[in-house]
Amino acid sequence: MAARMPDEPRIWFITTCMGRLSALEQSLPTFCRQSNSRVVVVDYSCPDRSGDWVEAHHPECRVVRVPGEEFFHSSRARNVGFQVVPPGDDWVCFVDADVCLSPSFCAIVRPQLAPGRFAVLPMHPRNKGLTGFILVSRGDVAGCGGFDEEYRNYGRQASAMRVTLFAAGLTPIFLGDGLAQHLDHGDEIRSRHYRERDLVRSSRENSHRLRALIQKTEVETGQAIPPELCHKEMARGPGGGLLRPLRAVYRLLGGPWRSRGRGSSR
Repeated sequence: MAARMPDEPRIWFITTCMGRLSALEQSLPTFCRQSNSRVVVVDYSCPDRSGDWVEAHHPECRVVRVPGEEFFHSSRARNVGFQVVPPGDDWVCFVDADVCLSPSFCAIVRPQLAPGRFAVLPMHPRNKGLTGFILVSRGDVAGCGGFDEEYRNYGRQASAMRVTLFAAGLTPIFLGDGLAQHLDHGDEIRSRHYRERDLVRSSRENSHRLRALIQKTEVETGQAIPPELCHKEMARGPGGGLLRPLRAVYRLLGGPWRSRGRGSSR
């Protein structure tokens, strides 16, 4: 690792793994090569024993183990990793195990870091799979209480954290292209270690909670959530988000779509 320059913030990369070792084998080296940084890997009862692999191949990383869990809990896993970061002025980068970083990531991003800011990749089709990337100061994560562990199963945890940081008065910085790449995979890999494996049902439950957070934030701050920060369409629940394409397909097949409850289309 390059020597630390005076007043240069150190970045802690926090990633989590439960059954995603094949992705971690590709992404972890891209975290470890970053200048003036540390890497924390949370082995969340990983059936692949990812923590053992990390200790054998990347001993410079810090491994935190959460044993005895049958199902993955993304928010809790990230919070556990965060607890390793010591108090101070360092920054924390939450990044999924299926995301690889550019070799020049830290060199490009670090000059943009400043108090009162947090960095994300904008919501856009080209950034599919990168919503979970969040770079924020250690103090600001602690100040907002970390990730909301009431978000269970798959979906919306990272969007909720983005909105929470915005609600705390922080300014989002939207990073440019080429800094991170998502390793593509099927939906069955996304859901296989959650209690609820149906992505539509899981997203509907978490979308209801996210929708309430967005409404509360916009009322209390008097500001609209920037679309680059969080797609409010995705928080509509049963009538929007993942169900919208399903509704369109159903209509093409000649059947009436009947949606009900809050958030349904009319």
